[in-house]
Amino acid sequence: MYKTVNSKAFIISCLAIALATVILPTGLVVAQEGPFAGIKEKMASISETERDNLENLFVLGQQIKEMEKEEARITRDIETKNGEIEGLKIAIAGEEIAYSKKLADLKQVLRSYQRMGPGTYLEIILNSDNLAMLLRKINTLRDITRNTGKLMELLEESKVKQLSEKATLAEKVTLIEDNQKQIRESMTKKKQLIEDQERYLASLKEKREYYQDDLANLQMNWDELKNSVPMIIKELSRIIDEGYIPSEKLNISYNFMSIKASVDEKTINEIISGYPSLPKIVFSFYPNRVEISMPEKNLLLSGVFVIQEEHTLKFQVKEGSFYGMPLDSGAIEDLFLKGDLVFNLKLPLSDYTINSIKTTAGNLEWTITPTY
Repeated sequence: MYKTVNSKAFIISCLAIALATVILPTGLVVAQEGPFAGIKEKMASISETERDNLENLFVLGQQIKEMEKEEARITRDIETKNGEIEGLKIAIAGEEIAYSKKLADLKQVLRSYQRMGPGTYLEIILNSDNLAMLLRKINTLRDITRNTGKLMELLEESKVKQLSEKATLAEKVTLIEDNQKQIRESMTKKKQLIEDQERYLASLKEKREYYQDDLANLQMNWDELKNSVPMIIKELSRIIDEGYIPSEKLNISYNFMSIKASVDEKTINEIISGYPSLPKIVFSFYPNRVEISMPEKNLLLSGVFVIQEEHTLKFQVKEGSFYGMPLDSGAIEDLFLKGDLVFNLKLPLSDYTINSIKTTAGNLEWTITPTY
């Protein structure tokens, strides 16, 4: 049944996975050579000691930026919780007013009951002229009793609600205090990192200005990479729509329960090299690991594939480096601030599930389970 599937359509769909998992991370460098040329030449000419010094400064810069992001996040949390606290205070004040009113109503009912006394109620009933009047008076007394009970229930509910809201308020106040403590710690760490950077620069003495200039250029190039991600996503969509891989380069096998396909890294590299809108991209498959490198841009990303939903794959970046300098988790996150690398695999089948995906030495392999 599945052997009759249109070969070209299936091949293009298979290419979608391979291209998506390779191009998006590498697309961080769609921009032209521009600002990279100067720093690239300088990085190639510096000594190992100078490279180590610049790497230390670059890493410190990443850590400082991460602390700044953490401060901003905690500040937003504090502002949100302060707003929630104000809302709770208003709700508690309103509940206290309602409670006082209900309490006053209950006091009035009880005062009337005490003034009349139980004998008066009996007299009212016995003085009825007929059965209809008797029943009406009994119902009236029953309503008074019922209303008294209802008022007491409402008072109890109001009291419980007040206690709950006050407990919630106390929790939020505690969270605010914790957040304020966190931001103080974050600011202390940031200050320490800045002092470390200053001391390190001071230790370089006459070369301080030289390293500051290099660091500024390196940061400028890094910012350029981060800004290019949306362009790569757009380019990826176009490439997937137009992509084609020769059927003889795609290994497909069928059995009663699943369809298995694989493609080698050489084929993918050849396909990508045919798109002039992309920089040179080289990727390598290893057991349980994918490496994507861009030699012209000195960017390397390493990660794994995970199945997010039935038809959706996600590329998780585990490690990265820029000009050979390690990228921390915060810097890697900066590359994908507009969303994770998520890909929907569309195949010409009515219903199916991506059962598994893995990388081996030089190959990308995946298995699809059709729903019969």
